[in-house]
Amino acid sequence: MKQTIEINTELPVVIQEQIQISGMQDLTRAQAIAVNYAPFLAEIDEHADKLKALKKGVIGDDAKAKRIRIDLGKICSAADNQKKADKQTILLAGRFIDGLFNTINGAGRLTQGEAKEIEDYAEMLVIVKKNKLRLKREKEIAEFDVNPGTGDIADMNNEVWKYYIDGLNNDRNIRIAAEKEAERARIEAQRKLNLFAARNEKLIQFSQFNIQNELSSETTEKEFIDIVEKGETMKKEFKVEQERIRKENEQLKKEAELKRISDEKAEVERQRLAKIEQDKRDKIERERLDKEESERKRQVVLNKAGKARQAILSEIGVKLSFESCKNMDEDMWNKYCDEKNSIYQSEQNRIFTEKLKVKADRKAELAPDKERMTKWIADMEIIDIVNDRMSKDSVLMASEIIIKFNLFKKWATEKVNEIK
Repeated sequence: MKQTIEINTELPVVIQEQIQISGMQDLTRAQAIAVNYAPFLAEIDEHADKLKALKKGVIGDDAKAKRIRIDLGKICSAADNQKKADKQTILLAGRFIDGLFNTINGAGRLTQGEAKEIEDYAEMLVIVKKNKLRLKREKEIAEFDVNPGTGDIADMNNEVWKYYIDGLNNDRNIRIAAEKEAERARIEAQRKLNLFAARNEKLIQFSQFNIQNELSSETTEKEFIDIVEKGETMKKEFKVEQERIRKENEQLKKEAELKRISDEKAEVERQRLAKIEQDKRDKIERERLDKEESERKRQVVLNKAGKARQAILSEIGVKLSFESCKNMDEDMWNKYCDEKNSIYQSEQNRIFTEKLKVKADRKAELAPDKERMTKWIADMEIIDIVNDRMSKDSVLMASEIIIKFNLFKKWATEKVNEIK
C-alpha cells in the first residue's frame, strides 16, 4: 500500500533529513521515535547561541563556557539513555517476531524431516551395499601396492574389475622377472668391479709407466698376465736407466761444482772492480748533490732576504724588483736602504711640518697672539721612526733630531712667554 503520511515539518530540519534517509517504510513509527530527540537538539541550539556571545580572554566568559560544556555533556548523556531505551523496545519487538517465525518453521521442518527419513532410507541401503563392495575390492588390490586412481572402484562392473585384476597380476609377474634379471646383472657387475679393483691394486707398482690405462673390467686373465709382464719389463729397464742417469748426474755435479768455484772467484773480482767504480761515481754524485744543496740553501736565504727587503722598501714607499733586492750584497743594501730611508724620513718630516703649520696657522687665526702661539708650539710633534731595520748612524741621527726638536720647542715657548 502506498505511503500517504508526510513528515512533521515542526521537527528540526536535521531530524527531518534523518527520517528521509532512514529507509523506514512506516514514517509514523519513525516520527514517533524522532520526537523524543527534538528537545535535545533544541537545548543544544540554545546553548550554541549562548556560546557565540562569549569571547576568549574576557573575564567571566571562561566560567560560562565551562557551564555550557557541562550542560552539553548532560544533554548528550540524556540522549544516549533515550537511544538505549528506544533500541531496547525495538529489540523486544524483534525477539517477538523471531518467536512467531520459529514456531511456524519448527512445525514445518518437523513434518518435512519425517518425509526425508523415508526418502533417505532407500539411498542408505544402496550406499551400504556399495561400501561393502569397495572394501572387498580394496582387499583384493592391497597385495599389489597400487593406487586405483581418483575414481571409485565400487562403480566398476564385474567384467571390468576382472580385467583390471588380471592386468595387475600380469604386471607383477613381469616386474618380478625384471627384478631377478636386474639382480643377476648387478651381481655380475659387482664381480667384475671387484676383480678390476684387485687387478688395478696389483698394477699400482707400475703406475709411473701408465699401463693401468690398458686395464678394463672386460680384460681377460691372459690379457692381464701380458700387462703384468710388460710392467715388469718396463720396471727393469727403468731401473737400469736410472742408474745411468745417476752416474751421469754425479759427473755433471762435479763439473758444475768446479765451474761454480771458478764463477764465484770471477764474480768476487768483478764485484771488487765494480765497487771501486761505484765508489768513484758515488763520490762524484755526493759532491754534485752537496753543491746543489748548498746552492739551493743559498737561494732560499736570498729569496727570503729579497722578500724581506722588498717589504722594508715598501714601508717607505720605494719599489725595487725582487731580483735586485735578492742579489744586492749586504754593504750595498745597507747603503741603499740608508739613502732611501733618509729621503723617506725627510719627506715625512716635510709633510708633517706642513700639516702642523697649516693647523697652527688655522688656530692662530682664531686666538690672541700669545695664546695662539703657545697652542701652536704645544701642538708641534715629531714622529719617532726608529726601528730595528735602521742602521746605527740613522738611529743616532734620528735621536739627535728628536732632541734638537724638543729643545727648539722649549726655546720657542720661552720666547712666546716674553710677549706682554
